[in-house]
Amino acid sequence: MTTATATAAATDRIRSLDQFRGFTVLAMFFVNFVHGLEAVPRVFHHNENWFSLADWIMPGFLFAVGMSFRLTWHKRVGKLGARTAAIGYIRRSLILILISLMAFGFGAGFSQWAEWSGGSLREFIAALLKARMWEVLAIIGACQLLLLPVIGKGTRFRMLALVALLVVHAGLSQWFNVHFVLAQPNPLDALWGAAKVRAWDGGFFGVLSWSAIVLAGTIACDVVANASPAKAARQFLTWGSCCMVVGYGLSCLSTLYDVPIASAPAAQAIAPSPVVPTETHGTLTFAEAPFTPIPPPEQRQVNYWMMSKRLVSIPFVLFAIGFVLNVLAAFVYACDQRSTELSVLRILGANALAAFLLHYVVAAALRPLLPDDSPLWMVILSLAVYLAITIGVMRALDRQRLYLRL
Repeated sequence: MTTATATAAATDRIRSLDQFRGFTVLAMFFVNFVHGLEAVPRVFHHNENWFSLADWIMPGFLFAVGMSFRLTWHKRVGKLGARTAAIGYIRRSLILILISLMAFGFGAGFSQWAEWSGGSLREFIAALLKARMWEVLAIIGACQLLLLPVIGKGTRFRMLALVALLVVHAGLSQWFNVHFVLAQPNPLDALWGAAKVRAWDGGFFGVLSWSAIVLAGTIACDVVANASPAKAARQFLTWGSCCMVVGYGLSCLSTLYDVPIASAPAAQAIAPSPVVPTETHGTLTFAEAPFTPIPPPEQRQVNYWMMSKRLVSIPFVLFAIGFVLNVLAAFVYACDQRSTELSVLRILGANALAAFLLHYVVAAALRPLLPDDSPLWMVILSLAVYLAITIGVMRALDRQRLYLRL
């Protein structure tokens, strides 16, 4: 372990990481509250198949998880040994999955006792594993479980693991997973069940792609630990820009699935071969710029090369990693190089799990009072009240030194 790594592990804090995580939490507050409000531009809403300013937040969370995972792994292994540290992470991951289920529910229930036996129970479990359990906390827990065998490996090994995860996900997506996630007929339905249930955020197999983002965070942690802040910021800007360019470049493959106007009524909305464009209708060209809506399915078949958060496709993952690296570069320079810090971001970043759970509680109380067609002035006023309450409670927790950590 380098001196920088040892110092960071001893304090278990990296200033830029706390500030970046706090900024991600604050952005989450905004995006989740304004979701569905007509007065807010579409670029601030989550979208099905194109990258919006809301779609970097979950990757940002997972990226920060990867940085913390790598940092605390070294600390715990040095103190407890690899086996005990791994058992602790397994326990922590399972608790996160349990918290997610308790906070967000199972997505369905039973109306009669008889449904607890036979096909209804099997379908319930199949739908839960396919789609309904995969909220962000459960995804974090599953990613940590999947990555335990590689978290202590060298940077090159983890880079190869990142690539392998994306390649496997692409292969599964061509075989069945795109249609599996979108509740279209596929080879897995007969074995799995829950054929009519659509998944979000990648479903069961999306954990592979999300884990690639976590691995990118572990690699960024190595850079922060082993380079000066100025050098780390430059590397993040360089690699971040490259990832964004490559992610956008791969998204251009989606234009091969453009449907000519003459054949639009007969074309399937979801491409039969979503990864390998064997029956292309369109011509390869530049795709729409990021943060810009793309054509609807009747004009461009849904395919794997879209920047799709629902599918967690390779273009989405690479562009998201690049975007997050560029944001992180600003925080590394401002916080680690220039010693700049905002107290609100420190509070949110140091108590992110509490903030995550609290903001849903406050939003559940306030958001029903705000109709979707509210004017912009009412949206701004309601958002200000929501942020004041949520951040106010988080400040009170910080003053009392009450932190929710696993």
